[in-house]
Amino acid sequence: MAKKNFRKIIICVLWYCLFFVVLSSCNNTDTQKVENLAAFARIYGLVRWFYPSDEAQNIDWNQFALYGSSQVVGCRSVDDLKKKLETLFEPIAPGISFAGEGTPSNQSFITPPDTSGMHLVAWQHHGVDLGLMSNYYVSKRINRPLQTSNVSKVAIYSYFPAEDYKGHEIRLKARIKKTSLSDDFNIFLKLTDADDAYVTFCADTTLTPLVNTGEWEEYECRLRVRAVSNSSIYWGIYTEGEGSFCVDKMVLEDVTLGKTIIAPVLDGSFTERAAYPYVYEFSYSEKEMNIQTRNLIFKEHANFGNYKSQKLTDGLYVHVPLALYGTKKQTYPTGNHEALSILKKQMSNKAASVSNSIFMFADVIVAWNVIKYFSPYLAELPVNWDNELANTLSMISFREKSYNARPLKLMMAKLEDAHVFIKEIAENESPEKYLPLSVKKHNNQIIVVNTLDDSFEKGDIVLSVNGNDAFKDFESCEEIISGGDHHKAAKAAGHWLTYYRDTDKITVEVKRNNEKLTIKTNTLTPSDYYGKPYYTPSNQRKQSGWLNNNVLYLNVRTSNFGEVKNLLAERKPHQTVIIDARNFSRFLFRYMIPLLNPDAELKSNMRYITPKIAYPEAPVIEDTLPSLPRKTPNTKNIFLIGPNLISNYEDTLDNVRYNELGYFVGTNTGGCNGRVNLIYLPSGIEVSFTGMKVLSEMGAGYYYYRTGIAPDIYVEETIEDIRNGRDAVLEKAIEIAESDLELLGEKIHGA
Repeated sequence: MAKKNFRKIIICVLWYCLFFVVLSSCNNTDTQKVENLAAFARIYGLVRWFYPSDEAQNIDWNQFALYGSSQVVGCRSVDDLKKKLETLFEPIAPGISFAGEGTPSNQSFITPPDTSGMHLVAWQHHGVDLGLMSNYYVSKRINRPLQTSNVSKVAIYSYFPAEDYKGHEIRLKARIKKTSLSDDFNIFLKLTDADDAYVTFCADTTLTPLVNTGEWEEYECRLRVRAVSNSSIYWGIYTEGEGSFCVDKMVLEDVTLGKTIIAPVLDGSFTERAAYPYVYEFSYSEKEMNIQTRNLIFKEHANFGNYKSQKLTDGLYVHVPLALYGTKKQTYPTGNHEALSILKKQMSNKAASVSNSIFMFADVIVAWNVIKYFSPYLAELPVNWDNELANTLSMISFREKSYNARPLKLMMAKLEDAHVFIKEIAENESPEKYLPLSVKKHNNQIIVVNTLDDSFEKGDIVLSVNGNDAFKDFESCEEIISGGDHHKAAKAAGHWLTYYRDTDKITVEVKRNNEKLTIKTNTLTPSDYYGKPYYTPSNQRKQSGWLNNNVLYLNVRTSNFGEVKNLLAERKPHQTVIIDARNFSRFLFRYMIPLLNPDAELKSNMRYITPKIAYPEAPVIEDTLPSLPRKTPNTKNIFLIGPNLISNYEDTLDNVRYNELGYFVGTNTGGCNGRVNLIYLPSGIEVSFTGMKVLSEMGAGYYYYRTGIAPDIYVEETIEDIRNGRDAVLEKAIEIAESDLELLGEKIHGA
């Protein structure tokens, strides 16, 4: 018996040893795979956005990210990796070279024997053009035509509220001639919703080029304004390709009323309406506007001989030329077109069999590179972005059964950018189910704000859900949300409700009046949840109107622009208006400013700064604006603000503060402004981020990225407020409106 037991012990020990050997081998293999993928990532972005060959423009880069990831992942040595990278990149980047150390590449290989008749080709990025939805951002190679599908094709534009033109026919007339027959153009009128802006111009298939032989011609387009509120009418000139044309007359008319709406004088004063002065050059002769596409979108660019030497992994470097010579048809050196054709075919064939893990790796590689080179805020964040690459790749299992976006979300959350939004593919997401609650985070507790299940009460503190610590689960939701602290907590309150989507039955432990209660309830489908009014806080449902003879309440969430405009028209100078903007508006929020003061200064004080990038280095943009003295806000215009407000809302609020138009009550706003850019990832997921830096008109001391715009009086609802159904923010605003200003003293003047 003793011998049998001894034999069993020996066998068990051997099995355990074998298990740990195999496990160690797997770990080592996975580590090597991550290093290979990180090496591929480091060269991928350099070649895609900074190597200017014509071959590199003739490839699907998302598909290449997938194919390249699948090819390098199995490399077992540095030499093996080097050979694989050479095979991948030589057809699209014939001028790059690999070496065992960080030494410059041999420039003779990329130097033409005769440069006569050749021009320099190098990348310039104003932000980065990532495709159709990269509004406002442009990427261009010098001495090459602008290749873009985004709205930088809009040469001239303007817009105004559509509210006064419901049911009317609007006509735009323009007199134009081409001075370069290579350029195509069209004039446009477009009706857009408040959140649609004019990004969809480039998706408008009705914009076919107008015919012009180089003589003055008069063109027109018409628009019937449908009977909807909260829209804007955009108008202007849309161009294609390279070239130039002249405009000597533009008139916007209301055909229904038979009157002119706008007749701009094209004498130089219209330059502020030029959509993209870095894409188009504007000049004037008498009353003509001459519009010419630019070869350079800014002055700085790489020169021949400039290169980027990048360490890929221990013992392997890549050298990437940043400028090449080229004829009008081809950059030098010329790639192997047969090899490029074979590569593209292999990429296409492989796409159907790519695993979930490879999709996840490729998504991270593309997103990481975009942020590394083009995020205007990365340099000021307490994050080592190079380390984030390996950290994020290491989170992904090589045996993923389904796509998991959490590693990507955790990486993007490090930007603390409230514009970061990750739109997943529906098939990657399990069906949403909601807790029958709405909640908010308060003092590290999860508080019930509203409920459909009568077992819960407003003000309940949620302790656990199905035995899991509720606050820890809430923090897990916050981890994948990008933005400032106020914004993360507000967004996480919604994400947390679907955190338990994989179950129908829910057991919730709450604390009520110092007593713990266990409540059994069910999760809800989206139609059940959103089909009921309970989930919406009462302040989002409150209607606009006069609270008394001296105080007007405007809820821009429930009122359209026409209603707001009419109510403000009734207001007398001594009366106070409370503008509830905590939950967004149904119209472009900036339209509030001229309603409050038609003479308000709307100019920009060097606020929008889009990075100008010619070299593969993270942009560094310093806030050098001098801080203005504290201004005394107008307490006759009280704005209720909170963490949901980002972007154009903060832009408008900053302008309100600059012009002393209003007084802010509530909590900090979200803390992010600047036009959004959209990254299309290989899996089909879309990721947004902020592509430009925005400075406060009030100066560096009022910079609000990550922190948000701080209110003049900070008011946050307490548990007692929630339990008793009180809107503490609105109540404070009413108190200010009805108080003698002198009695408020320092609070009013912010001294």
